[in-house]
Order: sequence, then structure tokens, then C-alpha cells
Amino acid sequence: MHNVLYDPLLLMLPAETTPRSEIEVWFESIETWAFAHGNIPYHEYHLRDLVEKHIGHEHIPSFTTLRNLQQRYQLDVSLPTISTLITEVFFQDTGLFFLTLENHLAEHDLIVEPIQDTLAIQPCALTKRWPIGLSDVTISLLAETGVGKSKGEPFSSAVVLATLPAPSTTTNLSSQGMP
Repeated sequence: MHNVLYDPLLLMLPAETTPRSEIEVWFESIETWAFAHGNIPYHEYHLRDLVEKHIGHEHIPSFTTLRNLQQRYQLDVSLPTISTLITEVFFQDTGLFFLTLENHLAEHDLIVEPIQDTLAIQPCALTKRWPIGLSDVTISLLAETGVGKSKGEPFSSAVVLATLPAPSTTTNLSSQGMP
């Protein structure tokens, strides 16, 4: 069974200046994951706590903001389905990735303290999409997950990232610590 970590970008409203084409991609991506929610056997995790801390709760979509975007761009999307995903996964679910990852790593005696300047996540285009404060902490969490996976820790080994389409054809995420 996979442990799905939702990319913070799926939880954050696009900026007012975002072009229509990117708004459409954002809606299509979140709608795809919303349709999968509850229909596929996997555990869902999010970084809502980190988004709120580093970006602010006003960037988290509500039904009203979703409807306004849908109407402004005249998009054919299932707002009830998307709204259900946001409500059930991001607001009602306690699947905070940070705490779960830390607990699993500790159970396997893996103490990981990444040093930000030594980390490299590929594809790098993924990390460049996140706002600075959120980017640093998310990169660290992905690096910790990589360490857990490399040591055979079961939770980390089953983590997949639910995200927006990548600008490249890369489908694997890799992390590396540099000396």
C-alpha cells in the first residue's frame, strides 16, 4: 500500500497573476486526485501545517474561492469532488506527514537531520515551484524520506508524491546529501 503525500501546491491557491493555462492544470490535477480519493487503497498525508505556518491559511482554497476561479475561467470541473478532497484530507484528516515520518524513522533508530545547503532533490524543477520557506522544510522532509527508503524503513519506502504535472518527463524523485 502506498503512502501518498500531497504536494503543497495542490493545497495552495494559484496566485492572482497565474495564467489561465496553469489554473486549468491546477484544477485538473487536484480533480484527478479528488476522484481517486477514497477509491484507491492508500494512506493519505499532507503538509497543511507547514503551508499554514510558512505561507498562511488564506492560500488554502475554500469552496467559495474555488467557485470564483471556476466561474472566472469558465472551467468544467467537479467542485463538490474537489471540495470533498480538501475538506476530508486537508482539514479533517490528521495525516500530518512530518509527525508520521518522524515516528517511523525513530522506530527504526534513524535520526536524520538534513543540512539544507547539502541537499539536492531531482527533478529540481519540482522544488523551484514551492515558495522559499516552504521549499526548505519540504526538501528536508523529502531528504529524510529518502534516507528512510535507503535504509529499508517500510513507511518511507512506500511514499509517493501526488503533485502537479512536472515540466520534465521524470517520474521518479531522488534526493541526495552532499558532503
